[in-house]
Amino acid sequence: MDNVKVRVQLPTVPYPLVSEGRSEIRTERLILRPFTQDVLEDMHSLRIQPEVMVFTRRGVPDKDLAETQERINPVLPPNDATTHHWAVYEAATGEMVGCGGFWAFSSLMGWPEVGYMFKKEHWGKGYATEFLQAWLTSWWELPRSEVELEVPISTVDDVPAGADGTRMVGADRVVAMIEAHNVPSQRVLEKCGFRKTGEFNEPDVRPGKEGAEVALVGFVATRPTRNV
Repeated sequence: MDNVKVRVQLPTVPYPLVSEGRSEIRTERLILRPFTQDVLEDMHSLRIQPEVMVFTRRGVPDKDLAETQERINPVLPPNDATTHHWAVYEAATGEMVGCGGFWAFSSLMGWPEVGYMFKKEHWGKGYATEFLQAWLTSWWELPRSEVELEVPISTVDDVPAGADGTRMVGADRVVAMIEAHNVPSQRVLEKCGFRKTGEFNEPDVRPGKEGAEVALVGFVATRPTRNV
């Protein structure tokens, strides 16, 4: 896939810090809480479900609490300065139902990548859609600074190139990578305004599948423009 250079406004680093009062996000049925050490056991209860973990790059459940700790360290303070990740709780019961957000730029698509995972017993309730809509609203509202990225041309094909070939992108993007056979998750993205923008194959590193390839579908969402 052909890539192009873009200049674009992305959320300013550091992001709002947990230590400085990064606020909870509340929706009709959910509470999104910033990641802290307190979520360890809740995250373990999510990450030991084989049905959930099969859709992750890890592919298998965490073997113990120590492994879960290792897996969540990248989004715990002080890494909250460069991540925007949330633990998701059911407002009515206080039960942890999932997690999601941004913690890295996509290695395949260049843009910030959003991901999410929810406990199997809460699939089909619309929680992933409700979470993603709330997360996007929060992400789009963060203060921004100009950066330069290299991204697939398919994500900015509506933006003309300048004299030097660089594209000045007025509205930034968020991407998601979903396995081709994971149709329910693709529908979540489409409900939240994402569009398909490419198909990819990458080496499958999950235990027992080494040497094979995993087929992925790339999705992109564009920051809404606001009338002044």
